[in-house]
Amino acid sequence: MDLWGHSPSPAIGGKDPVERIRRLLQKCPDELPPPAPELPLIDDDDLRLGIEDRIRAAWTDFKAQEWMGATVLAGAALEALLLWSLKQSEATSTPSAGQKRKRSFDELHLAELIAEAEERRLISSDTASQARLAKDARNLIHPGHAARSGTECSKATALIAFAAVYRVVDAFGG
Repeated sequence: MDLWGHSPSPAIGGKDPVERIRRLLQKCPDELPPPAPELPLIDDDDLRLGIEDRIRAAWTDFKAQEWMGATVLAGAALEALLLWSLKQSEATSTPSAGQKRKRSFDELHLAELIAEAEERRLISSDTASQARLAKDARNLIHPGHAARSGTECSKATALIAFAAVYRVVDAFGG
């Protein structure tokens, strides 16, 4: 028995239990395995990882009750998903005569991306409505918009943006 009244642990199978635990822990990996892709429908690894990083960062901000960060990052992920889907649809469709886009998809704002995705039937009207709510919530980052609307980013705006992201993912079969 030591000064604090502890007695040594009895040996297990002739071995010190602490040493056994140490040896077992040495077999464990030091890092978590990479997470399974949240968006396996996106083949481009860099693009997929970028969007997944935005979604993870938005959830990190949400857990920290950083509503503006969660709202804006989820909105950015939404915009990236819509942009990706529109580019995919354009790559697989054949343009009809006289159907030349005035601007590239990369030049469109979120509202225009939502409208274009709905027009091409990549998303339903219900999903487009949710995406428009997320766009409005994301716009609260602009002080003038927030002052005019009398609202600010909140838990609700973050959840609206997350709902839009996951509705769009569901629409794409994710």
